[in-house]
Amino acid sequence: MTGTRTVPPTFPPVSAGISNLVMRQVLQLGAFHGVDMTVLLGEVGLREEWLQQADGWVGAKEVEHLLRRAIHKIDNPLTGLQAAPHVNLSMLGVLGYVSQTSSTLQGLIESTRRFERLLSDIGTTTLHHEPGAAVWEWQCSLIDDEVRRHVIECVIGCWAGMLRLARRSTTRPLLAVRFCHALPAGAQQSQYDRFFGCPVHFGQRENALVIAPSALSLPLALADPTLHRALEEHARQQLATRRRDATLVDAVRSLVRQEFNQGLLPARDRIASQLGMSARSLHRKLDEAGHSFRGLLDDVRLELARTTLREQPHPVADVAQQLGFQESQSFIRWFKRLQGATPGEYRNG
Repeated sequence: MTGTRTVPPTFPPVSAGISNLVMRQVLQLGAFHGVDMTVLLGEVGLREEWLQQADGWVGAKEVEHLLRRAIHKIDNPLTGLQAAPHVNLSMLGVLGYVSQTSSTLQGLIESTRRFERLLSDIGTTTLHHEPGAAVWEWQCSLIDDEVRRHVIECVIGCWAGMLRLARRSTTRPLLAVRFCHALPAGAQQSQYDRFFGCPVHFGQRENALVIAPSALSLPLALADPTLHRALEEHARQQLATRRRDATLVDAVRSLVRQEFNQGLLPARDRIASQLGMSARSLHRKLDEAGHSFRGLLDDVRLELARTTLREQPHPVADVAQQLGFQESQSFIRWFKRLQGATPGEYRNG
């Protein structure tokens, strides 16, 4: 790379993400409400065909941009909550099946907690106890307040639906629901109480279902111990593979991003050396994980290009130079090939 600038673009770190398995359901729910999700995907720099890979993920930042646009299009304060009954557990891969085949409600909650990273990195599930209650809690790391509120209500609503997997009993599983946020403008308290069938409290310290302790031992209607053990082993293998692959892939992505921020054109030999391996070993390990150095380089480049064009006023020529292109036209052709629009069209779209 040649030339210097006084104030180069600043590129952000990688954010958490969501599995394509979840994103497909997001698209279906948007379409159910009459939203042209293909258009919205394009507006945030995504393509529908990118979501067809079962093991693919979308960054949290793009997810937030997409959901914010969809939420505004639908214009309903209960969008997230009302989406919950439409979520299909069987379409969520092994986590959906391992949860449904658990022996008890507590087993279902534990399966959700242990394997949630197969679906997303945007939240954390916990189960803790207080006098007279078990509290099934979810903490969400999304930044946008409105998007986070809808996502939380959808997740907690899905969990409430999962309680129905327990066999009928005289025990009333759900005692109350807690949300950190206030009652949304335009919504009625009665709508929430009716949806959950119990008192719903806003302005709480956690987002959670409050469950009767005795309900944790309720058997599930679809319990299948033999199948559950096999699915659980499969889930453990998937999680281990994801963690191993994600560790290497994320490390490469991070170093590529770091070199761009230092004004360097990322080189495979140099990055392999920083990871304590030869370039040949890095190539082999990335190939085993279903990636290539060139592919990751382009992924990071495209992500940084989209973020910079959308959020910073730097001329296209400066962005091209910072991303290792000696000529602006080369950058424009490359960007249009991957994004389907020129940098100027994307920035003004």
